[in-house]
Amino acid sequence: MPNSHTSKAVDILKTKELIGGDAKGIALIKDCVLVENDTGKTFSYTLYNYNSGEKRYIGHRKAQVTPFALETLLPKLLEQEIIGTTIPKGDELIGYIFRSVFPRYGYTVRDEQIDLSVKMLHAMRSRDILMSDVAVGFGKTHAYLVAGIVYHIESPTGLRMPIVVSTSSKELQRAIMDDYLPDISRMLLEHGIIDMEIKAVLRKGKDNYICDERLTTYLSRLRKEKKLPGQYDALWRIQTSREIDLDKIVGISRYDRDRICVNENVCKTCSRSLCPFRAFLHKALTDNYVFQVCNHNYYTMDAKLKTQNRKPLLPEYKVVIIDEAHKLDQAAMQTYSTVIDFEQIISLVKSRTPKKTNLNISKPFTLLRRDIEGLSVSIHKAICDPIEFRDDTSKYLVRMTHSTKEKLLELSGKLIQASRLFGAFSHQFSYMAKNIMRFLDTEQIAYIERECKKYVLVGVPTDVHTLIKEDLFSGNTGVIMTSGTMAANNDFGYVRRLLGLIHSDRKLSYVVKPSPFNYMKNSLIYTSAGTVYPNYENELYIKTLADEIDRLIRVSHGHTLVLFTAYSALRAVYERLRKKDYPFPLFKASKGNGQAINDFRKSDNAVLFGCGQLWEGINFEGDRLSHLIMTKLPFLIPDPITEYKRTELGSDDEYRQQILIPQMLLKLKQGHGRAIRTESDTAVISILDCRVNTHYMTPVKSALPECRYTSDIVDVASFFREKKSDEFFGRLANGSVRVN
Repeated sequence: MPNSHTSKAVDILKTKELIGGDAKGIALIKDCVLVENDTGKTFSYTLYNYNSGEKRYIGHRKAQVTPFALETLLPKLLEQEIIGTTIPKGDELIGYIFRSVFPRYGYTVRDEQIDLSVKMLHAMRSRDILMSDVAVGFGKTHAYLVAGIVYHIESPTGLRMPIVVSTSSKELQRAIMDDYLPDISRMLLEHGIIDMEIKAVLRKGKDNYICDERLTTYLSRLRKEKKLPGQYDALWRIQTSREIDLDKIVGISRYDRDRICVNENVCKTCSRSLCPFRAFLHKALTDNYVFQVCNHNYYTMDAKLKTQNRKPLLPEYKVVIIDEAHKLDQAAMQTYSTVIDFEQIISLVKSRTPKKTNLNISKPFTLLRRDIEGLSVSIHKAICDPIEFRDDTSKYLVRMTHSTKEKLLELSGKLIQASRLFGAFSHQFSYMAKNIMRFLDTEQIAYIERECKKYVLVGVPTDVHTLIKEDLFSGNTGVIMTSGTMAANNDFGYVRRLLGLIHSDRKLSYVVKPSPFNYMKNSLIYTSAGTVYPNYENELYIKTLADEIDRLIRVSHGHTLVLFTAYSALRAVYERLRKKDYPFPLFKASKGNGQAINDFRKSDNAVLFGCGQLWEGINFEGDRLSHLIMTKLPFLIPDPITEYKRTELGSDDEYRQQILIPQMLLKLKQGHGRAIRTESDTAVISILDCRVNTHYMTPVKSALPECRYTSDIVDVASFFREKKSDEFFGRLANGSVRVN
């Protein structure tokens, strides 16, 4: 079918006064539009190139051309030499899109953004690896999506494969699917660069989708009086909506979600011929989608399955774009790690206990259940008892004794015995047994990890970075990695080590693109000289830190995000300050509770005390975040993985230079990026670690955007008075800012 998105081309022709106001666009063919004019007696048709202004008279008819007649006319139109003369190809097409198309929709032309997109296209063509550190506000998402679309356009029709886009956050996936791609697709359609909408499919793990079988069973047993009215109605609405994506379902609880999501065990025994989830999978793998969008865990699991010659999750592809690439190694470690959940093992044997009427199974299984429960409790106790659990980390190194390994081996044998007693559920016991054997047979970094309110045993292969390199980067796939925090002082060495790319046969290229924002004008960095050496166990440090934060949040009249590196320090400072009298609210963001973040968003001038996830990935619009306070340089807290890296390097100095400092600088950049998100934002960034003024001033200045620095709080007050309106300060009576 001819492209019917003619309105933009017609507007351009009218602006150039090449056609009259009554002219009507019939079809868009690349850079030409077929225009219909009603003369009163006949309908005349002229083909115009809306860029060059050239035209070709096509003919006239007594009756308007029908869609069928237009289809018949199309071959004749394609013969016209004025078609396609102003739309370039390849690298030039990228420049054309950014310089000629996007500005017509209000986008700013940035030469550096075009250069980045072209470099990405080159890496896709040559199947190389490109690592790009691209600052906030630069437009990297548009850069790689346009590069991918141009790569798709220039690929031979019969050889086209989907392009995988892997991200870390659901929010970015949603933005790509619902905002970026539809917007770009519309603009390119309206300019004849593409003839069909750019299609993309979002791929997620099975537990993100609804199982029709489980939903039907759950609803048949649902009692209205046992559910909140909103939740009850929301569950029943699912059946009529036929929606299968759980993230699009509003009003159901986590409990409900767990009971209606797709379950591997149910899938294996399901006999339904019409399954919405299976239909979705079939469509995702067979339809001509230009982009397959997923998260890093899904992408790394697909790569692992392909290496093992098992059924992959994604269709064959030759290009992958990895956004938020600084988090890829974390997802890969989860993919390659082995998890032994003793509570889950105990829960399984309890739930699968056979009825007493089946004496052939019930008596031997009762004895087996007792052994499995006893071994699970004994192993868990032996591992956890020597550990001193703290708030500042969730991972604790485990020394696997010979006795513990023997008990794990025995537990695996008992689970194999349990699998032989059951038919339908034998694979669950068998899977857990194999998991334990995998843990024992592989050279692992073993540790206990706290997950919610329970502790699981985790093993990460000591050669995990080699596995990442071999599975993700050893083929001939073009890899585009991008993030705002991939390079420390323009050096990609730290991320290359994480991904096993220090020694690689693949061609690697690197791009660093600084932010287009005017940090020198719109921001100020305050470094404190009033705090003592950071030590969370030192009461004097906590007191001086709280006093300094108190002075600073009064100067900015709230509007502040205060970032900590440990929850213990966050609680200690918050408890000191919450008793003071402020004309603005204070909120404390605790683990797993997003209410404080929501409250901060709703308030115009609150102070939010945060840790963990608030260092990255969460954005606050407007003036509500005009002051970012980082209480301490975010050096990583030693965990089993980093401790292993330290021993691998063999030198504390090498560890500091290659791991500790680069990681801190990348985390610092992530934190800094919370403050200035748009060209109009103005903010103060306060770093309250006295070490910035001594040992780390040079690397910190090199890592962060060029900016003004001060250690005088009066300068902070002056900055806010200069950049903000009186409303920002709550209309203080005398128009002044108090500095305590």
